[in-house]
Amino acid sequence: MLERIARWSFHHRWRMVLIWIGVLIGINVVAGVAGAPYSNNFTLPGTDSQKAYDLLQNRFPQRSGDTADIAFKASAGVTDPNVQQRMEQFFAAISKFNHVDGVASPYARGGEQQISPGGHIGLARIQFNVTGDKVPVPEIKRMEALATKAGGQGLTIDLGGNVVTFAEFQTPGGAEAV
Repeated sequence: MLERIARWSFHHRWRMVLIWIGVLIGINVVAGVAGAPYSNNFTLPGTDSQKAYDLLQNRFPQRSGDTADIAFKASAGVTDPNVQQRMEQFFAAISKFNHVDGVASPYARGGEQQISPGGHIGLARIQFNVTGDKVPVPEIKRMEALATKAGGQGLTIDLGGNVVTFAEFQTPGGAEAV
């Protein structure tokens, strides 16, 4: 029987190509109709990581969210009074955003280790009270716009971390189906 199928497939190869194309299109249509919508919600019940996350959520909700990093470089040095004033204003503006629990500034007491040995690069951390996928993308875009506005004149500010990565992520579209 397999020999007859193989022989028919060989002699009618263009029909086979069309049949396979039809099958692939059919599978994609069925997957699109019957498949679940895209989701990036990820949990692993019973694992140590999930237990740690749940513990943070219950006992330290202000530390259970994701973080974003603010890396900044100043040609005059990050401890220059003008740079420090601009950065502290930037941190104060960021701390007023929704879902922001606080900003760990290198200018705060004990934050000296967040400044590079040469004094030209500083690092601050934004603590969110939710995971990165729950921070609205427009809010991250506003933070990035604030960073651009606060920078300049020898000061460069960049945002990074999970929250910023989620804002840049795009849901898979038609190109992935191809």
